[in-house]
Amino acid sequence: MTKGQSYEDAANRELHEELGIVMAITPVAKFLSETKDETEMAMLYKGVSEGPFMIDQRETFEVKFFNPNEIRILELSGGSLQSLQKAGVV
Repeated sequence: MTKGQSYEDAANRELHEELGIVMAITPVAKFLSETKDETEMAMLYKGVSEGPFMIDQRETFEVKFFNPNEIRILELSGGSLQSLQKAGVV
């Protein structure tokens, strides 16, 4: 996020930079994400896209799709887990 940029503008910019998509997003929750190493304010959005996705390899290492049952068995970072819990996925 850059100075003066809204959460929504930052989310849309990142979607375009990392996945090459433009899509409608809906705010889900704004919350404090805390782990033992960092604390940050997070804004979670929800959106749906069928692509096509144009992955920028300089921005994104890998993209995978998971169903909710597969997500539950992954080892997630504290921030990722908090986000998915807020979204009602896990």
